Amino acid sequence: MRCSVSKLALNGLNLAAIVLLGNLTVGQNGLIALAKSAKASAQKVQQTKAKPLPPAYYEAVGKFNAGKYKEALTGFQQLDESGFCCDKVHYYIAQSYQGMNQTAPAALNYEWVTMYSKDPTLNYYSQVALNQLAYYKGHRTYGGQGNNFARVAPSGLSGGGGGGMVGG
Repeated sequence: MRCSVSKLALNGLNLAAIVLLGNLTVGQNGLIALAKSAKASAQKVQQTKAKPLPPAYYEAVGKFNAGKYKEALTGFQQLDESGFCCDKVHYYIAQSYQGMNQTAPAALNYEWVTMYSKDPTLNYYSQVALNQLAYYKGHRTYGGQGNNFARVAPSGLSGGGGGGMVGG
């Protein structure tokens, strides 16, 4: 079985029509219907993609860029709860949480972006951030004071030990 691929320009849309010689015969009407169907689905995708971003989104991004992560997080969460749930909002929610050193909710939102976003760049950035959070989680150590503060008396209140002279 041999295949030949030819480019067709129908209504300003290029289609690659594969015609299997001997087994499939596609008439002109079939190709025109295929072209119309492809054009209609392309227009539908463009209509669903062109969702305008509300002004509150840009306000929250401005707060994020200014380093006001808590205020930005509040703005992005309000957008998410008000029905404007999209991959960019969840990405900025994750970034805001990460900016406030809250790694667990940041990771949850990065995972949401990697699962549901169709934007390859945003997917890549989310995956890199998840890898960084995993590395941080695996390498952080807590060398804090523990309970040492309970054993150390504040200066001047040593509780004894005389005020005598040493050696003399």
